[in-house]
Amino acid sequence: MRSMPCSSDVCEEELACLTEGYTGADIKLICREAAIAALEESLEAVEVSMAHFKIGIGKVQPSNIQFYQELAAQFRRLVDSRAIRDE
Repeated sequence: MRSMPCSSDVCEEELACLTEGYTGADIKLICREAAIAALEESLEAVEVSMAHFKIGIGKVQPSNIQFYQELAAQFRRLVDSRAIRDE
């Protein structure tokens, strides 16, 4: 959102609550979808509103982070077991 012109009705705290459990990549996609929604509404759009972000949230499902958490845990066990063997 840093480089995205947002209307005054955009509430970052509300967006944070609405996107709990989403990854950074998911949120980036939500921002892209919000920008597209604004442009679909008007090709002359100069800012993105809260309604556009809500459209984006409706189109993007949160990633399955459980898979990545399990992968990270497996990697940690592998690294830890190698560290113990190297001692």
